[in-house]
Amino acid sequence: MQKLNATVNVTARPANRAPRHDNDEILGEVL
Repeated sequence: MQKLNATVNVTARPANRAPRHDNDEILGEVL
C-alpha cells in the first residue's frame, strides 16, 4: 500500500510543487 500511496502523491502534485529531485527522492524511497 505504501508504494501505491507514494505513486498517487507524486502524480497528484503539480509540477510546481513537486520538482524532479523531490520525485526522484520519493521514488528512491519507494524502490
